[in-house]
Amino acid sequence: MKEEIFDYFDEYTEMADSETFVTLEDDCREQARNWSKRINNESREWPVYLQMLALKGFQHWIKQRQPDLAIDVSQTSVLNQAYANVMDAVCHCKVGDFDVCLLPIWGIQPADEILLPRAVVDLPEFAAHFYVIIGIDESQEQAAIQGFLNYDQIVAACDSIEPDMDWNYPLLAEDFEADVSNLPLNLSCLNAGSILLPVIPKNRQAVLRKFQPILEDLLPQIQKQPLWKVLTWEQATVVLTNADLLKWLWYRPSIAEEVLKTACLDLWQLVCRPAMNVYRWTQGQLDTITSESNWSLALATATRSSGTDLDTRFGNQCSDQTLVSLLKEISTDIPLEESVNSSVYQDIGFKFKPVRVYAAVWNSPAMENTWNLLLIAGALPGDNPPEGLRLRISDVTGVLMDDVLVTEAGESYIYGQVQGSFDEKFLVTLTDVNGEVKSLHPFEYQAEVSL
Repeated sequence: MKEEIFDYFDEYTEMADSETFVTLEDDCREQARNWSKRINNESREWPVYLQMLALKGFQHWIKQRQPDLAIDVSQTSVLNQAYANVMDAVCHCKVGDFDVCLLPIWGIQPADEILLPRAVVDLPEFAAHFYVIIGIDESQEQAAIQGFLNYDQIVAACDSIEPDMDWNYPLLAEDFEADVSNLPLNLSCLNAGSILLPVIPKNRQAVLRKFQPILEDLLPQIQKQPLWKVLTWEQATVVLTNADLLKWLWYRPSIAEEVLKTACLDLWQLVCRPAMNVYRWTQGQLDTITSESNWSLALATATRSSGTDLDTRFGNQCSDQTLVSLLKEISTDIPLEESVNSSVYQDIGFKFKPVRVYAAVWNSPAMENTWNLLLIAGALPGDNPPEGLRLRISDVTGVLMDDVLVTEAGESYIYGQVQGSFDEKFLVTLTDVNGEVKSLHPFEYQAEVSL
Protein backbone atom coordinates (compact mmCIF):
# COMPACT_ATOMS: atom_id res chain seq x y z
CA MET A 1 0.00 0.00 0.00
CA LYS A 2 2.77 2.48 0.92
CA GLU A 3 4.59 1.76 -2.32
CA GLU A 4 1.41 2.45 -4.33
CA ILE A 5 0.87 5.75 -2.51
CA PHE A 6 4.43 6.87 -3.11
CA ASP A 7 4.20 5.82 -6.76
CA TYR A 8 1.10 8.00 -7.14
CA PHE A 9 2.67 11.04 -5.58
CA ASP A 10 5.87 10.57 -7.58
CA GLU A 11 3.78 10.51 -10.74
CA TYR A 12 1.79 13.55 -9.64
CA THR A 13 4.93 15.52 -8.77
CA GLU A 14 6.40 14.74 -12.17
CA MET A 15 3.19 15.96 -13.83
CA ALA A 16 3.01 19.11 -11.67
CA ASP A 17 6.51 20.07 -12.78
CA SER A 18 5.51 19.95 -16.44
CA GLU A 19 4.58 22.98 -18.52
CA THR A 20 0.91 22.10 -18.44
CA PHE A 21 0.33 22.95 -14.77
CA VAL A 22 -0.21 26.16 -12.84
CA THR A 23 -0.87 26.71 -9.15
CA LEU A 24 -4.22 28.14 -8.08
CA GLU A 25 -3.37 30.60 -5.34
CA ASP A 26 -5.58 31.10 -2.28
CA ASP A 27 -6.89 34.47 -3.51
CA CYS A 28 -7.91 32.91 -6.86
CA ARG A 29 -9.95 30.24 -5.14
CA GLU A 30 -11.52 32.79 -2.80
CA GLN A 31 -12.50 35.06 -5.69
CA ALA A 32 -13.97 32.12 -7.60
CA ARG A 33 -15.92 30.99 -4.53
CA ASN A 34 -17.35 34.46 -3.88
CA TRP A 35 -18.31 34.96 -7.52
CA SER A 36 -20.07 31.60 -7.77
CA LYS A 37 -22.27 32.47 -4.79
CA ARG A 38 -23.58 35.52 -6.67
CA ILE A 39 -25.05 33.45 -9.47
CA ASN A 40 -28.50 33.36 -7.80
CA ASN A 41 -28.90 29.70 -8.78
CA GLU A 42 -27.63 27.04 -6.39
CA SER A 43 -27.39 24.37 -9.09
CA ARG A 44 -24.99 26.60 -11.07
CA GLU A 45 -22.59 27.51 -8.26
CA TRP A 46 -20.24 24.57 -8.84
CA PRO A 47 -19.98 24.99 -12.67
CA VAL A 48 -19.36 28.72 -12.27
CA TYR A 49 -16.75 28.04 -9.59
CA LEU A 50 -14.89 25.73 -11.99
CA GLN A 51 -15.17 28.27 -14.79
CA MET A 52 -13.67 31.03 -12.67
CA LEU A 53 -10.79 28.79 -11.60
CA ALA A 54 -10.22 27.80 -15.22
CA LEU A 55 -10.13 31.45 -16.25
CA LYS A 56 -7.70 32.39 -13.47
CA GLY A 57 -5.51 29.40 -14.23
CA PHE A 58 -5.44 30.12 -17.96
CA GLN A 59 -4.53 33.77 -17.38
CA HIS A 60 -1.65 32.75 -15.14
CA TRP A 61 -0.48 30.06 -17.57
CA ILE A 62 -0.43 32.45 -20.56
CA LYS A 63 1.47 35.09 -18.59
CA GLN A 64 4.05 32.51 -17.60
CA ARG A 65 4.51 31.09 -21.09
CA GLN A 66 4.03 34.19 -23.24
CA PRO A 67 4.12 37.35 -21.09
CA ASP A 68 3.97 39.68 -24.09
CA LEU A 69 0.50 38.42 -25.08
CA ALA A 70 -2.31 40.78 -24.07
CA ILE A 71 -5.21 39.07 -22.29
CA ASP A 72 -8.63 40.70 -22.00
CA VAL A 73 -11.16 38.83 -19.84
CA SER A 74 -13.59 41.73 -19.33
CA GLN A 75 -16.17 40.28 -21.76
CA THR A 76 -15.90 36.64 -20.72
CA SER A 77 -19.20 34.84 -20.25
CA VAL A 78 -18.42 33.80 -16.67
CA LEU A 79 -18.24 37.45 -15.59
CA ASN A 80 -21.78 38.03 -16.86
CA GLN A 81 -24.13 36.18 -14.52
CA ALA A 82 -26.86 35.94 -17.15
CA TYR A 83 -24.54 33.98 -19.45
CA ALA A 84 -22.83 32.03 -16.67
CA ASN A 85 -26.29 30.87 -15.61
CA VAL A 86 -26.68 28.86 -18.83
CA MET A 87 -23.16 28.35 -20.27
CA ASP A 88 -20.84 25.45 -19.37
CA ALA A 89 -17.79 27.04 -20.95
CA VAL A 90 -15.90 30.31 -20.66
CA CYS A 91 -16.45 32.22 -23.90
CA HIS A 92 -14.95 35.48 -25.18
CA CYS A 93 -11.58 35.24 -23.48
CA LYS A 94 -9.50 37.53 -25.67
CA VAL A 95 -5.81 36.73 -26.17
CA GLY A 96 -4.29 39.19 -28.60
CA ASP A 97 -6.58 39.13 -31.65
CA PHE A 98 -7.91 35.65 -30.87
CA ASP A 99 -11.06 34.50 -29.12
CA VAL A 100 -10.42 31.58 -26.79
CA CYS A 101 -13.08 29.31 -25.29
CA LEU A 102 -12.14 27.50 -22.07
CA LEU A 103 -13.61 24.07 -21.33
CA PRO A 104 -13.29 23.37 -17.58
CA ILE A 105 -13.36 19.79 -16.32
CA TRP A 106 -12.94 18.39 -12.82
CA GLY A 107 -9.66 16.63 -12.19
CA ILE A 108 -6.11 17.09 -13.43
CA GLN A 109 -5.71 13.53 -14.68
CA PRO A 110 -6.23 13.30 -18.47
CA ALA A 111 -9.92 12.82 -19.25
CA ASP A 112 -11.38 10.28 -21.65
CA GLU A 113 -14.29 12.37 -22.87
CA ILE A 114 -15.00 16.09 -23.13
CA LEU A 115 -18.58 17.38 -23.14
CA LEU A 116 -18.48 20.36 -25.48
CA PRO A 117 -21.50 22.69 -25.18
CA ARG A 118 -23.29 22.84 -28.51
CA ALA A 119 -23.74 26.59 -28.21
CA VAL A 120 -20.01 27.34 -28.42
CA VAL A 121 -19.80 25.57 -31.78
CA ASP A 122 -23.17 26.00 -33.48
CA LEU A 123 -23.89 29.61 -32.51
CA PRO A 124 -21.62 32.24 -34.13
CA GLU A 125 -22.04 34.52 -31.11
CA PHE A 126 -19.97 32.10 -29.01
CA ALA A 127 -17.57 30.61 -31.55
CA ALA A 128 -13.84 30.86 -30.80
CA HIS A 129 -10.55 30.54 -32.64
CA PHE A 130 -9.27 28.06 -30.05
CA TYR A 131 -10.94 25.68 -27.58
CA VAL A 132 -8.84 24.74 -24.55
CA ILE A 133 -9.42 21.93 -22.02
CA ILE A 134 -8.51 22.95 -18.48
CA GLY A 135 -8.56 20.42 -15.65
CA ILE A 136 -9.18 21.71 -12.13
CA ASP A 137 -8.28 20.03 -8.84
CA GLU A 138 -9.03 22.38 -5.96
CA SER A 139 -7.69 19.98 -3.32
CA GLN A 140 -4.30 19.98 -5.04
CA GLU A 141 -4.54 23.71 -5.82
CA GLN A 142 -3.77 22.95 -9.45
CA ALA A 143 -5.07 23.73 -12.93
CA ALA A 144 -3.85 21.71 -15.90
CA ILE A 145 -3.95 22.81 -19.54
CA GLN A 146 -4.72 19.44 -21.12
CA GLY A 147 -5.33 20.05 -24.82
CA PHE A 148 -6.69 22.37 -27.48
CA LEU A 149 -8.21 22.52 -30.96
CA ASN A 150 -8.88 25.38 -33.32
CA TYR A 151 -12.34 26.21 -34.64
CA ASP A 152 -12.01 24.28 -37.90
CA GLN A 153 -10.85 21.17 -36.05
CA ILE A 154 -13.71 21.44 -33.54
CA VAL A 155 -16.29 21.74 -36.32
CA ALA A 156 -14.83 18.73 -38.12
CA ALA A 157 -14.92 16.66 -34.92
CA CYS A 158 -18.54 17.61 -34.19
CA ASP A 159 -19.77 16.96 -37.73
CA SER A 160 -19.50 13.22 -37.26
CA ILE A 161 -21.46 12.99 -33.99
CA GLU A 162 -24.87 13.98 -32.68
CA PRO A 163 -25.25 16.24 -29.62
CA ASP A 164 -26.64 14.71 -26.46
CA MET A 165 -30.13 15.50 -25.24
CA ASP A 166 -28.64 18.18 -22.96
CA TRP A 167 -26.96 19.90 -25.90
CA ASN A 168 -23.37 18.69 -25.50
CA TYR A 169 -21.09 17.14 -28.09
CA PRO A 170 -19.27 14.16 -26.49
CA LEU A 171 -15.73 14.43 -27.90
CA LEU A 172 -12.82 12.12 -27.22
CA ALA A 173 -10.11 13.90 -25.28
CA GLU A 174 -7.53 12.13 -27.40
CA ASP A 175 -8.77 14.08 -30.43
CA PHE A 176 -7.42 17.29 -28.86
CA GLU A 177 -3.81 18.32 -29.42
CA ALA A 178 -1.96 17.30 -26.26
CA ASP A 179 1.19 19.34 -26.86
CA VAL A 180 -0.17 22.53 -25.32
CA SER A 181 3.14 24.34 -25.79
CA ASN A 182 1.94 24.93 -29.36
CA LEU A 183 -0.98 27.03 -28.15
CA PRO A 184 1.01 30.11 -27.02
CA LEU A 185 3.03 29.73 -30.21
CA ASN A 186 -0.13 29.84 -32.33
CA LEU A 187 -1.51 32.78 -30.37
CA SER A 188 1.73 34.69 -30.93
CA CYS A 189 2.55 33.83 -34.54
CA LEU A 190 -0.71 33.13 -36.36
CA ASN A 191 -2.93 35.75 -37.94
CA ALA A 192 -6.45 35.64 -36.52
CA GLY A 193 -7.78 35.89 -40.07
CA SER A 194 -6.31 32.48 -40.85
CA ILE A 195 -9.07 30.89 -38.73
CA LEU A 196 -12.36 32.14 -40.10
CA LEU A 197 -15.23 32.28 -37.62
CA PRO A 198 -18.88 32.16 -38.71
CA VAL A 199 -20.73 35.42 -39.30
CA ILE A 200 -23.60 36.28 -36.96
CA PRO A 201 -26.89 36.19 -38.93
CA LYS A 202 -28.61 39.51 -39.46
CA ASN A 203 -32.11 38.10 -39.01
CA ARG A 204 -31.92 37.39 -35.28
CA GLN A 205 -34.57 40.01 -34.49
CA ALA A 206 -36.95 38.67 -37.13
CA VAL A 207 -36.56 35.14 -35.78
CA LEU A 208 -37.18 36.45 -32.26
CA ARG A 209 -40.48 37.98 -33.33
CA LYS A 210 -41.43 34.71 -35.04
CA PHE A 211 -40.89 32.70 -31.86
CA GLN A 212 -42.36 35.29 -29.51
CA PRO A 213 -45.82 33.64 -29.14
CA ILE A 214 -44.22 30.30 -28.25
CA LEU A 215 -41.58 31.67 -25.92
CA GLU A 216 -44.10 33.87 -24.12
CA ASP A 217 -45.66 30.67 -22.78
CA LEU A 218 -42.46 28.71 -22.25
CA LEU A 219 -40.09 31.19 -20.59
CA PRO A 220 -42.16 31.63 -17.40
CA GLN A 221 -41.87 27.85 -16.87
CA ILE A 222 -38.09 28.10 -16.62
CA GLN A 223 -36.94 28.78 -13.11
CA LYS A 224 -33.86 26.93 -11.88
CA GLN A 225 -33.87 24.19 -14.47
CA PRO A 226 -31.74 23.87 -17.61
CA LEU A 227 -33.06 25.28 -20.86
CA TRP A 228 -32.89 21.88 -22.57
CA LYS A 229 -35.63 20.52 -20.30
CA VAL A 230 -38.14 23.09 -21.56
CA LEU A 231 -37.06 24.33 -25.00
CA THR A 232 -36.17 22.78 -28.32
CA TRP A 233 -32.72 23.66 -29.67
CA GLU A 234 -34.28 25.98 -32.24
CA GLN A 235 -36.15 27.81 -29.49
CA ALA A 236 -33.05 27.88 -27.29
CA THR A 237 -31.04 29.46 -30.11
CA VAL A 238 -33.36 32.47 -29.95
CA VAL A 239 -32.90 32.78 -26.19
CA LEU A 240 -29.15 32.17 -26.09
CA THR A 241 -28.49 34.84 -28.71
CA ASN A 242 -30.52 37.52 -26.95
CA ALA A 243 -28.78 39.12 -23.96
CA ASP A 244 -32.01 40.62 -22.63
CA LEU A 245 -33.81 37.28 -22.51
CA LEU A 246 -30.86 35.69 -20.73
CA LYS A 247 -30.81 38.52 -18.20
CA TRP A 248 -34.53 38.06 -17.59
CA LEU A 249 -34.01 34.33 -16.99
CA TRP A 250 -31.26 35.05 -14.50
CA TYR A 251 -33.53 37.43 -12.55
CA ARG A 252 -36.57 35.22 -13.00
CA PRO A 253 -36.43 33.51 -9.55
CA SER A 254 -36.78 36.90 -7.85
CA ILE A 255 -39.92 37.93 -9.75
CA ALA A 256 -43.06 37.53 -7.66
CA GLU A 257 -45.82 35.49 -9.28
CA GLU A 258 -48.37 38.30 -9.02
CA VAL A 259 -46.29 40.59 -11.24
CA LEU A 260 -44.95 37.88 -13.54
CA LYS A 261 -47.56 38.46 -16.25
CA THR A 262 -46.87 42.19 -16.33
CA ALA A 263 -43.11 41.59 -16.33
CA CYS A 264 -43.45 39.23 -19.31
CA LEU A 265 -45.51 41.74 -21.28
CA ASP A 266 -42.91 44.44 -20.66
CA LEU A 267 -40.05 42.07 -21.45
CA TRP A 268 -41.29 41.35 -24.96
CA GLN A 269 -41.77 45.01 -25.73
CA LEU A 270 -38.21 45.70 -24.57
CA VAL A 271 -36.68 42.99 -26.73
CA CYS A 272 -38.89 43.35 -29.83
CA ARG A 273 -39.77 47.02 -30.19
CA PRO A 274 -37.22 49.47 -31.64
CA ALA A 275 -35.77 51.74 -28.96
CA MET A 276 -35.13 55.49 -28.90
CA ASN A 277 -31.43 56.27 -28.51
CA VAL A 278 -31.64 59.15 -26.05
CA TYR A 279 -27.89 59.66 -26.13
CA ARG A 280 -28.53 61.70 -29.27
CA TRP A 281 -30.78 63.98 -27.28
CA THR A 282 -27.97 64.77 -24.85
CA GLN A 283 -25.73 65.64 -27.80
CA GLY A 284 -28.12 68.26 -29.19
CA GLN A 285 -29.35 66.03 -32.01
CA LEU A 286 -32.66 67.90 -32.04
CA ASP A 287 -33.69 66.66 -35.46
CA THR A 288 -33.97 63.10 -34.12
CA ILE A 289 -36.48 64.22 -31.50
CA THR A 290 -39.02 65.38 -34.06
CA SER A 291 -38.21 63.11 -37.02
CA GLU A 292 -37.98 59.75 -35.23
CA SER A 293 -40.69 60.09 -32.59
CA ASN A 294 -43.59 62.11 -31.22
CA TRP A 295 -41.34 63.88 -28.74
CA SER A 296 -40.90 67.66 -28.84
CA LEU A 297 -38.24 69.77 -27.17
CA ALA A 298 -39.53 71.09 -23.85
CA LEU A 299 -36.76 73.50 -22.85
CA ALA A 300 -35.47 75.49 -25.79
CA THR A 301 -32.43 77.30 -24.41
CA ALA A 302 -30.62 77.91 -21.16
CA THR A 303 -28.69 80.91 -20.03
CA ARG A 304 -25.12 80.73 -18.77
CA SER A 305 -26.15 82.24 -15.47
CA SER A 306 -24.60 80.68 -12.40
CA GLY A 307 -27.70 81.43 -10.33
CA THR A 308 -29.47 78.65 -8.49
CA ASP A 309 -33.03 79.71 -9.25
CA LEU A 310 -34.53 77.53 -11.97
CA ASP A 311 -36.26 80.40 -13.76
CA THR A 312 -32.99 82.34 -13.82
CA ARG A 313 -30.98 79.37 -15.06
CA PHE A 314 -33.38 78.71 -17.92
CA GLY A 315 -34.09 82.33 -18.75
CA ASN A 316 -37.26 83.46 -20.47
CA GLN A 317 -36.99 81.34 -23.62
CA CYS A 318 -38.32 78.07 -22.22
CA SER A 319 -40.95 76.53 -24.48
CA ASP A 320 -42.67 74.87 -21.51
CA GLN A 321 -42.64 76.68 -18.17
CA THR A 322 -44.72 73.87 -16.68
CA LEU A 323 -41.71 71.57 -16.74
CA VAL A 324 -39.59 74.15 -14.94
CA SER A 325 -42.23 74.37 -12.22
CA LEU A 326 -42.43 70.59 -11.94
CA LEU A 327 -38.65 70.24 -11.63
CA LYS A 328 -38.63 72.85 -8.90
CA GLU A 329 -41.33 70.96 -7.02
CA ILE A 330 -39.69 67.56 -7.42
CA SER A 331 -36.28 68.92 -6.40
CA THR A 332 -34.55 66.25 -8.46
CA ASP A 333 -30.79 66.17 -8.80
CA ILE A 334 -30.96 66.54 -12.58
CA PRO A 335 -28.07 68.73 -13.86
CA LEU A 336 -30.31 71.25 -15.57
CA GLU A 337 -27.76 73.10 -17.66
CA GLU A 338 -26.45 69.86 -19.14
CA SER A 339 -29.84 68.30 -19.82
CA VAL A 340 -31.64 71.26 -21.37
CA ASN A 341 -31.50 69.70 -24.84
CA SER A 342 -32.72 66.33 -23.57
CA SER A 343 -35.86 67.53 -21.79
CA VAL A 344 -38.75 66.61 -24.06
CA TYR A 345 -42.47 66.03 -23.95
CA GLN A 346 -45.29 64.41 -25.87
CA ASP A 347 -49.05 64.27 -25.48
CA ILE A 348 -50.63 60.83 -25.13
CA GLY A 349 -54.08 60.55 -26.68
CA PHE A 350 -56.08 58.53 -24.17
CA LYS A 351 -59.76 58.39 -25.15
CA PHE A 352 -60.95 59.49 -21.71
CA LYS A 353 -58.44 62.24 -20.99
CA PRO A 354 -55.19 62.98 -22.87
CA VAL A 355 -52.08 63.40 -20.74
CA ARG A 356 -48.72 65.08 -21.19
CA VAL A 357 -45.52 63.17 -20.50
CA TYR A 358 -42.15 64.85 -19.90
CA ALA A 359 -38.84 63.01 -20.16
CA ALA A 360 -35.38 64.18 -19.17
CA VAL A 361 -32.14 62.29 -19.72
CA TRP A 362 -28.63 62.82 -18.37
CA ASN A 363 -25.56 60.75 -17.64
CA SER A 364 -23.92 60.42 -14.24
CA PRO A 365 -20.47 62.01 -13.99
CA ALA A 366 -20.10 60.62 -10.47
CA MET A 367 -20.89 57.07 -11.65
CA GLU A 368 -19.07 55.89 -14.75
CA ASN A 369 -21.09 54.35 -17.59
CA THR A 370 -24.50 55.13 -16.11
CA TRP A 371 -27.41 57.25 -17.27
CA ASN A 372 -30.61 58.59 -15.73
CA LEU A 373 -34.16 58.82 -16.98
CA LEU A 374 -36.82 61.02 -15.37
CA LEU A 375 -40.50 60.69 -16.41
CA ILE A 376 -43.26 63.06 -15.34
CA ALA A 377 -46.89 62.52 -16.37
CA GLY A 378 -49.86 64.79 -15.78
CA ALA A 379 -52.60 66.84 -17.39
CA LEU A 380 -52.40 68.83 -20.59
CA PRO A 381 -51.90 72.56 -19.91
CA GLY A 382 -55.15 74.04 -18.56
CA ASP A 383 -56.78 70.64 -17.89
CA ASN A 384 -57.56 68.90 -14.60
CA PRO A 385 -55.18 66.18 -13.31
CA PRO A 386 -55.94 62.69 -14.72
CA GLU A 387 -57.25 60.82 -11.68
CA GLY A 388 -56.12 57.19 -11.55
CA LEU A 389 -53.30 57.56 -14.08
CA ARG A 390 -50.77 54.76 -13.56
CA LEU A 391 -47.08 55.08 -14.46
CA ARG A 392 -44.92 51.96 -14.76
CA ILE A 393 -41.21 51.78 -15.61
CA SER A 394 -39.62 48.41 -16.36
CA ASP A 395 -36.36 46.91 -17.53
CA VAL A 396 -35.64 43.32 -18.54
CA THR A 397 -35.30 42.29 -14.90
CA GLY A 398 -38.87 43.30 -14.09
CA VAL A 399 -40.99 46.23 -12.92
CA LEU A 400 -38.87 48.99 -11.35
CA MET A 401 -41.65 51.33 -10.30
CA ASP A 402 -45.45 51.28 -10.50
CA ASP A 403 -47.45 54.17 -9.06
CA VAL A 404 -50.90 55.71 -9.40
CA LEU A 405 -51.91 59.38 -9.41
CA VAL A 406 -54.30 60.13 -6.53
CA THR A 407 -55.83 63.58 -6.91
CA GLU A 408 -57.69 63.25 -3.58
CA ALA A 409 -54.26 63.33 -1.93
CA GLY A 410 -53.50 66.63 -3.62
CA GLU A 411 -51.36 65.10 -6.40
CA SER A 412 -51.41 66.79 -9.79
CA TYR A 413 -48.75 64.69 -11.53
CA ILE A 414 -46.86 61.43 -11.18
CA TYR A 415 -43.17 60.84 -11.77
CA GLY A 416 -40.45 58.22 -11.63
CA GLN A 417 -36.67 58.24 -11.97
CA VAL A 418 -34.45 55.29 -12.84
CA GLN A 419 -30.74 54.79 -13.42
CA GLY A 420 -29.04 52.19 -15.56
CA SER A 421 -25.85 51.20 -17.31
CA PHE A 422 -25.24 51.87 -21.00
CA ASP A 423 -26.47 48.38 -21.94
CA GLU A 424 -29.82 48.77 -20.17
CA LYS A 425 -33.15 49.81 -21.67
CA PHE A 426 -36.30 51.10 -19.97
CA LEU A 427 -39.94 50.74 -20.96
CA VAL A 428 -42.48 53.35 -19.85
CA THR A 429 -46.14 52.33 -19.71
CA LEU A 430 -49.13 54.54 -18.89
CA THR A 431 -52.59 53.24 -17.98
CA ASP A 432 -55.57 55.55 -17.53
CA VAL A 433 -58.44 55.15 -15.07
CA ASN A 434 -60.46 53.15 -17.64
CA GLY A 435 -57.66 50.63 -18.19
CA GLU A 436 -56.47 51.92 -21.56
CA VAL A 437 -52.75 51.16 -21.90
CA LYS A 438 -50.11 53.13 -23.79
CA SER A 439 -46.47 52.03 -23.92
CA LEU A 440 -43.78 54.35 -25.22
CA HIS A 441 -40.89 53.17 -27.35
CA PRO A 442 -38.16 51.80 -25.04
CA PHE A 443 -35.43 54.23 -24.01
CA GLU A 444 -31.79 53.26 -24.52
CA TYR A 445 -28.50 55.14 -24.16
CA GLN A 446 -26.04 54.04 -26.85
CA ALA A 447 -23.07 56.37 -26.59
CA GLU A 448 -21.03 54.45 -29.16
CA VAL A 449 -23.56 54.85 -31.98
CA SER A 450 -22.02 56.54 -35.01
CA LEU A 451 -23.95 59.71 -35.68
